[in-house]
Amino acid sequence: MMKAKKGTSLISGPHQSHQDCIKKIFITQLSDIFSIKHCLLEYLPIFAANVSRTTLKQAIQENIGEIHIQLNRIKEIFNMIGEKYETQECDEVKAITYEIIKTVNTAAASNLETELGILFDLVALQSMEITSYSILYELGLSIHNSALLLLIRQNLDIAKDNKELYELIIHEYVNSGVIKKGHKSV
Repeated sequence: MMKAKKGTSLISGPHQSHQDCIKKIFITQLSDIFSIKHCLLEYLPIFAANVSRTTLKQAIQENIGEIHIQLNRIKEIFNMIGEKYETQECDEVKAITYEIIKTVNTAAASNLETELGILFDLVALQSMEITSYSILYELGLSIHNSALLLLIRQNLDIAKDNKELYELIIHEYVNSGVIKKGHKSV
């Protein structure tokens, strides 16, 4: 087995470029999720202002607070790897949030339609986030930094908890009589 000098990598040649590629993808994806989180900070208060159910309003407001925690962790990760973070455009989130805002602004939409539309899209956003953090975690394994992996894992856990909370609220809507009984389930 080869031994590397202190401060050098055993990976060289084609493997080094493979490692560089993984780090580049890691940084790109981390930047994307950083931007998505910033974008959500703009839109989530609008959603919270347009819901009537206290549980949903509180869940969205709690999510806003958690985003600040997640952003601080992402900044810490960037510092750990010696990279800079910049907010970029987040077209995917803007497209989803545009649909939510369109639903919110539809005069014919009932509170139920508005709130279920918001919940549907929030669950979709959380699913995207869970996938992103899961992939970041896998890519982060190659960086060999347990503190970095812990920060990613903590953000992943928040995303999973938020998705579960939004799904429980949907369940609450369905089972509390908010949605009229008699509709066949799919």
